[in-house]
Amino acid sequence: MTGYAAVVRRDDADVAESELRALLPAMRHRGPHGESVVMDGVFGAASALLDVGDLRLAPAWSTEGRYVVAGQIRLDARAELTEALHRANVPVNDTDPDVRLFACAWCAWGDEAPARLLGDFSAVIHDVEARTTALVRDPFGVRMLFYHLDETRLVASNTLGAVLDAGVSRELDEDAIADFVAEGFNENPATTTFRAVRRVPAAHVVRVGRDGGVASRCYWTLPTPPVDRSRRPEQIVGGFRARLEASVLPSEDTGRAQLAARFIGIPQVLTDVDEYGFREGTRYRVPATPEPHGDLDLLALQDELRRACEHSPVAFWGEDPDAYLAPPHLLDLLRGSSAPRVATDVLAYAWREGARPHLRLRELLFRRRRRGVIDPGPAWLRADLRARRAERLRTRAEPSHPTRSEVARRLEQYHWQPFLESLDAGFHGIPIDVRLPYLDLRLIDYALATPPIPWMQHKRLLREAARGLIPDAVRTAPKRGLAGLHEARLTQWWARGPIEFRPSDALARYVDVGALKKISVRSSTDDALAHLRLRLLDRWLRTNG
Repeated sequence: MTGYAAVVRRDDADVAESELRALLPAMRHRGPHGESVVMDGVFGAASALLDVGDLRLAPAWSTEGRYVVAGQIRLDARAELTEALHRANVPVNDTDPDVRLFACAWCAWGDEAPARLLGDFSAVIHDVEARTTALVRDPFGVRMLFYHLDETRLVASNTLGAVLDAGVSRELDEDAIADFVAEGFNENPATTTFRAVRRVPAAHVVRVGRDGGVASRCYWTLPTPPVDRSRRPEQIVGGFRARLEASVLPSEDTGRAQLAARFIGIPQVLTDVDEYGFREGTRYRVPATPEPHGDLDLLALQDELRRACEHSPVAFWGEDPDAYLAPPHLLDLLRGSSAPRVATDVLAYAWREGARPHLRLRELLFRRRRRGVIDPGPAWLRADLRARRAERLRTRAEPSHPTRSEVARRLEQYHWQPFLESLDAGFHGIPIDVRLPYLDLRLIDYALATPPIPWMQHKRLLREAARGLIPDAVRTAPKRGLAGLHEARLTQWWARGPIEFRPSDALARYVDVGALKKISVRSSTDDALAHLRLRLLDRWLRTNG
């Protein structure tokens, strides 16, 4: 979607047009259909437009009352929103651009507005009278928002490169590098790889005061609706299906995918992923990224997006109903209902299905045994970085929910962040707007209010909602992973004749290169993947470190 950047001067100087135009080059790849800048005293915004055929999504800023708003905003349930704004005596209509509706919602409800909106958004809201600025990101962080704050200005954008191009220091954050070495991504949702650039966490409002003080507030958490047992099975399925804006059921089986495509009547293109695989350390091209990224198959993902871009500026991605349709473990079931009710549900399921429901007892026991275990990273990570990482892990709160702790764990933000960024045009440089309809809050609310047994068993709710939409051979097929995928990719990598790894001085600032394991074709999969991640980091540091 459209790239945007905003500058708020804190030194009472007016924003200069040249200051804004310097931010456009980093956004041009994501918005090839026109550029514009606007200045209003101490506030200015620049945007690069991606035309997706909907005029309501085109504008990147709006002025309403005392507020100037710039952002990347796509709203759902517009009719309901305009009706609520009318009740609040705010004059709007259904043809208004989404950014204006957002600005009007902020005028009406202030900091409470984001929790009342459906859709995905990243926005900068400047209060002209109070000289304060709020930075807001949607509940799951589908849209990006980075910012830099110093004594003279605030710079914010949905494109990391635009913030850096504002003359911001590129000094690296050592803790972010340490997280990448240990896990393959930065585990702090409020920071980036660059010390001077922050990231607004998903579901947060970050408020910058006139004096430069920064306060962050989470406005949304996973809801805890009461389970509704009053509906008949067909009502449950119908209600869920009615809330689906799109249904994409990916299958790893080529025959099923072809069958589904013919049934739905859509064109299908197969990509030979053997042409990609793990390229790091070979002579083949690998994508450059604004931050280190641990996906060794990133080239295949970006080619998939590039192919989709040839057909449409908008793509729908099927992530992630698995997260909120995960069956709860036994303790969560007992917290959410009475023991007799749980026993009745378990026995009724066993009678109907001839098998007991999945109660996640092994996973529950494993997590309890692992509780409190700290893994600060590999021994060859610099000692002080390991110590700091261990302290961060000790103080980090575990995801929790009264009745769906497994859902909360699967939706843990720091795991989602690198995946969502890999789909963003600011990361991959392809002018396409990727949307994730399964993360619609209406679907999640509905699923959490549905009896877990039987509807969360083997994703029954989703499978029943898809009845008649796709062939039964696809709808009822069990989900299976691709066993041996990493091993096959590593075999390909070795066959390509990888270049000998000679760590750079930049990498040696973070790890003890003399202690690194030597790998061979006989090394374990885990050791080989850790080695490839180091190659990724080393290559990135050679350019950016």
